[in-house]
Order: sequence, then C-alpha cells, then structure tokens
Amino acid sequence: MAGITVTFGKRASCDSAAQSSGSSRTRATVGQSCGPNLASGWQSVHGSPGRSGHRASAGDRGRTSPARYMAQVSHRTGTATTSPAVCEDRSMRHPAPSVAATLADQEVAHRVIVHEVPVRALAEAAAARGVDVVDVIKTLVVRRGDADYVLVLVPGGRAISWPKLRALLGVSRLSMPPPDEAFAATGFERGTITPFGTTYAWPVIADEIIATRGEVTIGSGVHDVAIGLPAADLLRVTAALVADVSAPE
Repeated sequence: MAGITVTFGKRASCDSAAQSSGSSRTRATVGQSCGPNLASGWQSVHGSPGRSGHRASAGDRGRTSPARYMAQVSHRTGTATTSPAVCEDRSMRHPAPSVAATLADQEVAHRVIVHEVPVRALAEAAAARGVDVVDVIKTLVVRRGDADYVLVLVPGGRAISWPKLRALLGVSRLSMPPPDEAFAATGFERGTITPFGTTYAWPVIADEIIATRGEVTIGSGVHDVAIGLPAADLLRVTAALVADVSAPE
C-alpha cells in the first residue's frame, strides 16, 4: 500500500509504541473508536423494501473484531504489528466528532486515513488508501421531497441508476440537492459526507456490490480524512437497505 503509514490497535495511552511503514503522504490508524445506529429511520421510506432489496440489521451477528481486522489489513499491506494496543498519533487529523462517536459506540474496527497530499481523482484516492477503486464508497444525498432525504452508498466507478432507485423507493421523482442543502441535511460539506454521525438519521441505501466487498473506505466528515472499515460493519451500523441501485459511470 504505497504512500500509507498504518498504525494498528485500539486507542491507547501514548506510552505504547506504534508500528508503522510507508511514506508520509498518507497516514492511517486502525482502532476501535466509535455512535448510535443512524439508519433506524428506514421505516420512513415510502412503502416496504420489497423484493429488490434487503435491509442489514444493526443486530446482525458478524461484527468484525479489531484483531481480525488488523490481521487482514496487516496481511494486505505487509505491515507487521506486535501489540493490539498502540499509541495514537496525536498530530493526525481526525474524523468529525459525531463520526468518531458513532464508530466508538458501535465498536467498529476501522482505520483512519489522512491524506497529507490532497487527492484529485478516484484512482488517486484508491491508490493512496491501498484499496481497489470500487472500494472507495461515495455517500450521496438524494432528495425525495421537501426536507426528506435518503443517503445512497455507491461504489467507486459507478453512479446512481435513477430508474432503479425510483423503482425501489416507489416514487416518480428524485433529485440531488445543492451543496448548502446537503450540508443542512447531514452536517457535512460535500466531499466529506458519510452515513455516520449525520445531523438527522436519514435512511441509508447501499448498492449491492458493497455487500460483496471486504474492506471499503468512506468519508469522515472532514476533508482529506477517510475511514477504512469492513463492508459488513458499514452495512450493519447503518442498517442499510442493500439493493441494485447503481450503473457504471
């Protein structure tokens, strides 16, 4: 994973030693940090999910343990770790407080990725994070009506299929709100939006491809900071409706 330093473990006192590798371009911390289930409002979606989608349950078993997640990332990146509790780099930028609280409350094993050099393209972001393009997940705000939104999680290299999404929601019209409206709905600027820690608990829809992935990366509510986590935990914590809602860009 060129250009990334990964620090493994739970948040711990800075008496512990961090295991790291790579250049200073991007840094990451794997931790057990973490908020409430923010997608419990799925029942507000018009009608039932129907046959075309299924909703991940916040109570589902299959939460990825920090140790297992650390081992998976360590194996992929070639970074060795000898201690489950390490010093968190206090000089790093962090996710928005509400996002960190969500990950902590839900006990999500994850890593925080800091882009010290801003990335300008999807392929750049994927390379810097050490994942495939498809694993760079976009969180898109979609307006269903006045003050009524859903968050749609779309894999990198794909876009919302509006006919599929309209059919899933049983509506004839959907739209993307302007940046100021998206900010009011989520509390995050465009380019940082994440399904965790939003101002309001909007329902979440995840494209079915995400359910087939291992680690994915999402926004953190802060520019140039991303979060890597198991796709299964992303779907679990958001209680996302999983359905075919995307098409190639």
